[in-house]
Amino acid sequence: MDSDTGFVGETMRISAFCKNVSQIHGVEYVPRNNVTLDNLDYNPSMSRFDSFYYELASGSILVAMDSHMAYLSYLAGLECHIHDQPDTIPNGNAYFLARGYGHSQWAVGLIQNYIYVAERYDEFKFNRRVGGISNEFDVFGVSAFV
Repeated sequence: MDSDTGFVGETMRISAFCKNVSQIHGVEYVPRNNVTLDNLDYNPSMSRFDSFYYELASGSILVAMDSHMAYLSYLAGLECHIHDQPDTIPNGNAYFLARGYGHSQWAVGLIQNYIYVAERYDEFKFNRRVGGISNEFDVFGVSAFV
């Protein structure tokens, strides 16, 4: 018996060097594309982005998001543009959970993320669709493009 772990039986330790190529299929690792606050252009009189992380799994319709943003105008949506955009950003809609901030921190909502990316134009919008979140909120979780 191993007195440190409580396991009964033979103790084994395995170590290996990490490589960029899969040991099973020989496929090279491809880093996921992401968009951060540094990649956003937006009108600071209309909206505020305090933090922004948007990760796209290559070869998939899945996207993960972790952001803190606020509406500063009468509009129910935030619009921004992406510079130095990854090639794998698909056009379409994704829906994320959102949580209010400040006095409405327990309120939840649903945010629609609309993306239209073309060769010379890109549009990245976040619209409130349902829920009681305030104008300042956190968006988080994983979604799929539809």
